[in-house]
Amino acid sequence: MTYCNEATVCSDNPTQKGNLLQLFKPGLPGQAELFNLLQYLHASLDPQEVFEAFATLAGKYLPLAGVQLSFDCQQLQWGECNAQGLSRPFVLRGKTGTLKYYLLQPINGTKVMALLESLLQQPMHNALQHADIRRQALIDTLTGLGNRRLFERNINQSICRSQRSAAPLSLLILDLDNFKQLNDTLGHEVGDRVLTEFGMLLQNTIRASDQAFRLGGDEFVILVEGDKQGCARLCQRILAGLANHPPLARYAVKVTLGGTQYRQGDDMGSLYRRADKALYQGKKAGRNNYRLAG
Repeated sequence: MTYCNEATVCSDNPTQKGNLLQLFKPGLPGQAELFNLLQYLHASLDPQEVFEAFATLAGKYLPLAGVQLSFDCQQLQWGECNAQGLSRPFVLRGKTGTLKYYLLQPINGTKVMALLESLLQQPMHNALQHADIRRQALIDTLTGLGNRRLFERNINQSICRSQRSAAPLSLLILDLDNFKQLNDTLGHEVGDRVLTEFGMLLQNTIRASDQAFRLGGDEFVILVEGDKQGCARLCQRILAGLANHPPLARYAVKVTLGGTQYRQGDDMGSLYRRADKALYQGKKAGRNNYRLAG
C-alpha cells in the first residue's frame, strides 16, 4: 500500500558531535554482532522506531551526524542532517527510495553501509506492512475516509487539544437525503457509487486541517478546526459543491447537515448529541440545508 500522507520524523541525536568520532568504530561487525544487530532491528513494528534503531547502529560504525530515508511519500529522519551528505538507493517492497547519510568526515568505501542496509530491509518491510494493516483497520474501504473507530479516537484527541489551547473546534454531522429510497430503487451498486463520490466530494471540499469520516450507511461526520462561522462556511461549500457535481446530480443526491461548536466541558457524547439535534432540525425544515446549534 502506498503512503500518501507525507510525514517527517525527527529525533535528536543524543550524542554530541565532539564525541561521535570517538564512539564509532570503523570496520565490519562480526557474525555474532550481526545477529545481535538484527535482533535489535526486529524489536519494534513501528517504522519510526525501526529507523531510529538503524540510525543508532549506523552511528557505531560510521562518523554519522544524521541519516534520512525517503520512501514513497514518507520521510524518516534522525540526527542532524546539515553535514556532508552521501545518497544511496534503498530498494524496499519493489520500489526504490533514497537513504542519505550525513557524515562528519569522508569515508573510504561503503561496505558497512551496504551491510547495515541489508539488515534494515526485512525489519522495515515488516514495520511498513504492520502500519498498513493498522491504517486499513481505521479506514472506510468504500470511501477512503476514516471510519467510526478513527473518528472516536480523533474526536477525543481534538477535544483534549481544544481544552488545552482554547482553539475552536466544531462537529458536523451529514446525512444523505432519502438515501434508502435511492438504494431500494436503483440498487446497492448505485448506492455504493453515490457514497464513494460523496466521500470524494467531502475530501476535496474540507481544509487540510479538517477531518472527514463515514460512520456507516449514509452518515458522515466532519471535525472542523474552527468556530461556528467557519462551520457555516463549510456547510455552504458542501451544498454548493453537491449542486455542481454531475455524477451526484444525476441521481438528485441531496444532503442535510447539522453542527455545533465545542463548549468547555463537552465530551464526545454531548458534542455529538447537540450536532445531531441540529441535524434533526434541518431535516424537519425540509432537508437539503444546514442548521447549527447555539
